[in-house]
Amino acid sequence: MTRISTMSLVVLVCFAGVSEAGGVYIGPKGGMMIMGLTDVDNIVSLGGMIGYGAPSGISAEVEFNYGVSGGGWTPMPGATADFNIWTVAGYGAYRLSMGSGAYLKGKMGILRESVDAEATIPLHGSITMSGNDTGLSLGIGAGYNFVEMVMAEIEVTIIEKDVTLISLGVSYSL
Repeated sequence: MTRISTMSLVVLVCFAGVSEAGGVYIGPKGGMMIMGLTDVDNIVSLGGMIGYGAPSGISAEVEFNYGVSGGGWTPMPGATADFNIWTVAGYGAYRLSMGSGAYLKGKMGILRESVDAEATIPLHGSITMSGNDTGLSLGIGAGYNFVEMVMAEIEVTIIEKDVTLISLGVSYSL
């Protein structure tokens, strides 16, 4: 019930400002999923975002990230595992103007995470595993509007308690 209440609040906050004149923006992003697990390599991530923002600084965003490399783990000699994570999320975001095109950003939303793993264990062979989880995701960042239609952002987003995404993105207003 808590997740449903939180998501309802996020949607309400996001669309409170959308009735004003706003705009659609879209862009790629890339970064590093920092793994807070012992001896697990960080994962390089590529993704994208589409959003709708109001002049008030409130926006609704959908973001996708996919691990393209990394995620290796060697728990013991001869045993290895490779992890991959991909996410899709819906966020309510707020950009606070700092003047001269600079701004700070905060976001909160619901994130769906999928983890795929393939392990090789001596005497047991290869095993594949996968799992999914849905939960609250929070992020903070900063950005800069270079020209009226182009902005760049750096963000830190909590995917789960052991995974944090540090990303850089560029968005174009449509």
